[in-house]
Amino acid sequence: MEANIPAMRALSALLAVGCVGAAEFVVRDAQVELVALPTSFSYELSGSSASTSGDDGFKSGTGLRVGTRWSWSMPGSSFGALAGADLVADGFTYSGGGGMAAYGLRGALGGGWAVSDRWQILGELGATYGRANLDLPGTASAPAQSAAGSFLGYDARLGASWQVARGLNVGLSAGWLKTSYALDGAGVNIDLERSGLFVGLGISWRIDDAPPTLE
Repeated sequence: MEANIPAMRALSALLAVGCVGAAEFVVRDAQVELVALPTSFSYELSGSSASTSGDDGFKSGTGLRVGTRWSWSMPGSSFGALAGADLVADGFTYSGGGGMAAYGLRGALGGGWAVSDRWQILGELGATYGRANLDLPGTASAPAQSAAGSFLGYDARLGASWQVARGLNVGLSAGWLKTSYALDGAGVNIDLERSGLFVGLGISWRIDDAPPTLE
């Protein structure tokens, strides 16, 4: 019996190490994220007498996301599914004055991996719908233009989240998006399409960090 004691201790130590390394994937967060948005766009203007198209860009683009994320996973699993919803507010400035403001609702589905108790990798596919207002300054060849309408966007993102304290996480994400705007004003229809890479920095608060149970 005494000869088996060292072996039993070694087995207990291995089991303890295994339990420590098996981080469980849990996300039940409220979050705020600031996003640097792509600014280049293509456009098509059409009216009663003429139409034109081309490429242009805003001087800057910034987005704010306020929302929640919720995960589903098997008890003890480091992997799980993820769903979320965000209120979206985007602001763009244009050289010479004016710009565009857009507000909407974003839904997302994805998944994640708990690398450790403090680190998580998250991936999402999202869709956003909302309203936008565009104001462009006048030039020597064209008058000032104002238009409003709806937009629909899609995006894919990959991010990492680090727990800095109990219930508090900091995250960095990057991805690609494509957004189409259908605007009109003063008898002119403006179809605008914006696409490109984006980077986001966010803070999240874990509402509940209890892992799923077998019950």
